[in-house]
Amino acid sequence: MSFQAQLERFRERTAMYRGHYQALILPGTRQHITAALLIGGLEPQRVAFLLTEQTRDMPEKVETELANVTTTLSHPPKDWLVLPGDHATTDTVYQGIKQVLEHWHDVPPTAIAVDVTGGFALMSVGIAKAAHVLRLTTIYILSDFHQETNRVVPGTQRLEFPPDPYTVFGDLEADEARRLYRTHDYEGARRIFANLGQRVPAPDNQPYRAYALLAEAYAAWDVFAWDKAAAALAALHTHPFPADLEPYDKRLQAQFIALQQLTSDNEQWEKKPTLTLLRNRISVLPLLGTLYANAQRREAQGRYDVAALFSYRCLELMSQHRLATWGLLTDQPDYRPLRRRIPDLDDRYRGVEERIFDYSRGLPHWKSGISLFKGYMLLDALHDPLVQGVALEQIRERTRARNQSMLAHGFRLITSAEYEPFRAVVEDILNRFFVVLKDERPHWEQTYQFVCPFAHEAEE
Repeated sequence: MSFQAQLERFRERTAMYRGHYQALILPGTRQHITAALLIGGLEPQRVAFLLTEQTRDMPEKVETELANVTTTLSHPPKDWLVLPGDHATTDTVYQGIKQVLEHWHDVPPTAIAVDVTGGFALMSVGIAKAAHVLRLTTIYILSDFHQETNRVVPGTQRLEFPPDPYTVFGDLEADEARRLYRTHDYEGARRIFANLGQRVPAPDNQPYRAYALLAEAYAAWDVFAWDKAAAALAALHTHPFPADLEPYDKRLQAQFIALQQLTSDNEQWEKKPTLTLLRNRISVLPLLGTLYANAQRREAQGRYDVAALFSYRCLELMSQHRLATWGLLTDQPDYRPLRRRIPDLDDRYRGVEERIFDYSRGLPHWKSGISLFKGYMLLDALHDPLVQGVALEQIRERTRARNQSMLAHGFRLITSAEYEPFRAVVEDILNRFFVVLKDERPHWEQTYQFVCPFAHEAEE
């Protein structure tokens, strides 16, 4: 059968792929007919050859075959890219493909096909590995063979797509993504899940796409990009839920509502905290939950300095909220309304100071603001229920762990042993805070804990 007839049959079988791939990479083999069929059938705009010393004449043979048929090439043979060197090994093939991609820097990898039909064994291995790493499409010409001669039956050539290694080894990639997710590396998990979502065939890719959106939301929330986190959770709720995410549906909806609140309040927080905002539990609780959950995640990672930073901010925010209910902003406090309501406020505050320091200076000057510990002393002077029965000395003593941290005023990392007593103080004040609010702490806490559908895998 003539090559013209073979090409016509091949073009009929591959009509749906014609023009689909902008570029085609061909290995140097002795199967020049295969290369000619691919070029004439797929009509790529660009062609590159990775030749060996034994197949240096392959482009000329391909050009000769195509010159004798009635088909129009998207790119003439004179524009084919033929790299110098011997590409007979795994390493040289990979280097060659990288060079081709540098020449074709304007072509996306998904628009490039690589032929793996022939070539030396090491060459084929190199092509397959490179295509996997660089996200190129591998194609293969499947043919019938004469049993007696073991030669191709002309006209039987057809295009096949070998299974993507991600389909075979996707579980290995997914295991790594789940490990990263469990250790709170949400951005790392997102990248792998998103990649699997693109590469694994439907419908098996659906869970990966859902996990990618969940990881994207938490990666954004972890760095306080609340609008991006909300957008990712919104997209997740339009996506089919994997079975292991269904039990978390209500919590994810609650998290979306919290993120909407954080997003709407964000502009006001950035301008200047106001008494209205700080008094409003609907505004304060999502921010407090975000800080507290972040501290827990950093503690789980052994990053006690960062955990202390967020825990300290929780203590500070709770005192700021309670002081706001008394009409005080901590950055520029105006004591005049409070002094009218409580004429002996200054004496009360001096009494707290003397109890703790054995001396007194009186209320902080309004220009200096109210620090965390002074805020708790002022709450004590106000007989605020948050600090009733609290040994303020413990707050002062145990916040030293945070103050000694490299991320505060110190020059070293704090240890788990130093962090634990500080954490105990935060837990005590948190419990008291929710008693004062007459609210349920467990429900609030659960809302801000990131869901982990893979937690059970770590226990197996």
